[in-house]
Amino acid sequence: MRKTILVTSALALVLSACATSFTGEAHVEGGPSGCVAKCKRWGLEFAGMVAMGEYSDACICHVPGRAATSSSDADSAAVAGGAAGVWMQHQRSTSSGTGTY
Repeated sequence: MRKTILVTSALALVLSACATSFTGEAHVEGGPSGCVAKCKRWGLEFAGMVAMGEYSDACICHVPGRAATSSSDADSAAVAGGAAGVWMQHQRSTSSGTGTY
């Protein structure tokens, strides 16, 4: 009985979870110059951009005075995680037929 309640509760939690959704444009308007402006508005410095195929791109900003590292495992993991999230959202939206984010 206890196992049934636990499984039912877990299933209800999983089924009621909200899917991740993204809002806004998938591409940075103006490309790198748009990123420079965006980073400045946030009080940060432009470090680079990430392009994920034809689906989206993003700015990479860093704290002023701190060098951006290109070989850090943590940085690589963060970029990979972001790319995976965008890709999964894209797959969901195209399989559902909406084609939007």
